[in-house]
Order: sequence, then C-alpha cells, then structure tokens
Amino acid sequence: MQAVALLKAPAVHLARPESPETPSVHNSLRGQVTAMHIGPAHTEVHVRLRGGQTLVSKAEHAQLAALRLSEGAEVLAQFHDHAIVLGVV
Repeated sequence: MQAVALLKAPAVHLARPESPETPSVHNSLRGQVTAMHIGPAHTEVHVRLRGGQTLVSKAEHAQLAALRLSEGAEVLAQFHDHAIVLGVV
C-alpha cells in the first residue's frame, strides 16, 4: 500500500519565500513556478516541489499580481493541515 496526500487547488496559498504572507499557516513547501494558466476569474499556478511532485494553486488575478509571479519564480506553497485529504492506494 502507498499513502497519498491530496490538496484542492484553492486551498494552496502562494507566498514569496522572503516574505511569507500567512504566518498562521503551519505547512509550507518550497517550489518553483513551472506554468501559469490564466482564466477569466482565476489563474492556475503549477509549482514543482523539490522532490519533483507538482502542486497546483488557484488564485485570483489580484493576489498573484501582488506577488509578481512568473514562470521560474521561487514560491512557498502554504496550506492548513485541515485541507489535506489522505488516501491509500
């Protein structure tokens, strides 16, 4: 058996490593933006983690504009522990 952890994209908040914006978040993974898909109301940001896994964050355009993100940018993917769904395959 193998355990997997799942997160819904809206539950993943992005911050710059030099200034994490949500100090109350206890879970933080460092990664690099690999793709940004801009939609009408939200942008989907793909983040490659150091271990090679990919996380996806879904955020409003204004939030991402404030972070000045682009492909290749270093980010922290932050989330609360109650947002984690564990499964066994």
